[in-house]
Amino acid sequence: MSLPHEAVGEMLGKRERPKQGAGPAGPVAPLPPAALLTDAAIERLRQLLNALTAAQLADMLVNALQFGALTEGGLLGSISVPDLRAVGKELGTVNCAITRWMPNSRWGSSTDTYAYRRASSAVAAFKRLLSSHAKAVEASGHWPSVFRFCDLVFKELNTTITWDSPSHKTWQTRTAKMLDGLTLKAAKAMTNEPTTGVEAFETLVKE
Repeated sequence: MSLPHEAVGEMLGKRERPKQGAGPAGPVAPLPPAALLTDAAIERLRQLLNALTAAQLADMLVNALQFGALTEGGLLGSISVPDLRAVGKELGTVNCAITRWMPNSRWGSSTDTYAYRRASSAVAAFKRLLSSHAKAVEASGHWPSVFRFCDLVFKELNTTITWDSPSHKTWQTRTAKMLDGLTLKAAKAMTNEPTTGVEAFETLVKE
């Protein structure tokens, strides 16, 4: 008499692989596919993430994995606010580079056209960096951070070199106007926020 196939497998130290999808309770239904993010949701996430430093992104992702924040809502809740300390440090470093390019000793003004030409590449780098950070912070939609960013940049802008030629300092005037508009936009957004409102804005102004 031949042994059942299962018994032969056990005698040989082998076990038959169970049939996929079958078990004591019968076939197991496949898991439903995860809902895909819409294009608008993906773009929103991209804008929020672009405003963070590399270190913040790393911490956020580690925490998201650790606590299982795999849904859009969970991921959004774990995103940090923009790190303005890093932004201020970076702007300050580039601003100091402008001064280093200026001539230390020469007859005449140290802020004339000759001096500006020497420092023009550093000035351009400062403008590019400022514009890049402004766009990223604004796109994050975290309006308290936008408000603080404008205050930080205003202080940094006031320490930049004032050149003799009016044409060499027009960018400072344009930047100040841009910051005025961005500050007003942030203030309006904060006062219209239903969960924070005017109280949060007033607290921020007093800081």
